[in-house]
Amino acid sequence: MKQRPDSRRGAILVIVLACIVLTAGVIGNLVRQTVLTHQQSKLEFAHSQLNVLADDALAYAIQKHAQSGTVPKETWTISREEWDLNYEGRVEISSMNQTVADDSTAESIIQVQALLFEGEEVIQQLTRSYPLTTP
Repeated sequence: MKQRPDSRRGAILVIVLACIVLTAGVIGNLVRQTVLTHQQSKLEFAHSQLNVLADDALAYAIQKHAQSGTVPKETWTISREEWDLNYEGRVEISSMNQTVADDSTAESIIQVQALLFEGEEVIQQLTRSYPLTTP
C-alpha cells in the first residue's frame, strides 16, 4: 500500500510544530533563567554595598569615640539615587550596655544596624558591634 502524499504532509507538519513548541520552551526557560540570575546578582551587589556601608559606619563611630569619648547617635538615610540601587538604605549608630555572661559586668558597645529596604519592607539587614574598653 502506498501512502497518500496528503498524509505525509500532515506528519511533517506535526513534526515541524513539535520542533517549534520544543524550541519555544527551551528559549522561554533560558530567558527565565537569565532574569533570575540578573535579579540574584543585583541582590548580591546590594548586599555587598550594605556590608561596605555598615563597616564604614562602624569605623566612623569608632573614630568619633576615640576623638570625643562619646558614641554618636546618628541615623543616615541613603536614597536610591545616591547609590544607584533599586533600594533605599538606612544606618543607625548607637551605643548599648551589654552584660557579659562570665562575670555579670556591663560592657558598652557601639552598635551599627544597616538596613536595605523597599518601601516599608526590609530586604536585608546587617548588624555590626564593637566593644568599648573602659579604663
